[in-house]
Amino acid sequence: MIKRLFWILFLLLLPVCASALGFGELVVSSYLDQPLRARVELVAGEGLQAEDIRASLAAAETFNKAGVDRPFSLSKLRFKTVVTESGRAYIDITSRETIREPYLDFLVEVAWGGATRGKACRILLYPPVDAAPSTTKRTANATPA
Repeated sequence: MIKRLFWILFLLLLPVCASALGFGELVVSSYLDQPLRARVELVAGEGLQAEDIRASLAAAETFNKAGVDRPFSLSKLRFKTVVTESGRAYIDITSRETIREPYLDFLVEVAWGGATRGKACRILLYPPVDAAPSTTKRTANATPA
């Protein structure tokens, strides 16, 4: 009897486990004073399509409940769900305008299959590294001629 109850519960919960969605690493590929380019990896059940997952900036009420400020500049962020041919999914986070603040704190809300999940994101944008080669040659411990 207990064994049968276990299997019934297992079969009832299987669809919930199969459609689970989780968050992976946040990767930033832009610098301060540039348009934002970042992505949040998604850990998703197989068979999900990009159109099945809707990502957006969380509502103002969600920010209030979390105790996080929601400046107007965050409304300029764009969220797009991408699923690659290999089945990996991520949220592409971009902006058209340059980001002038070195810290961005925001909440992402993801909806799929009738469920909603949120993730707090904190991004630190570093100043761009000057890629131009130096015109003066420097060597350590050089003695003047």
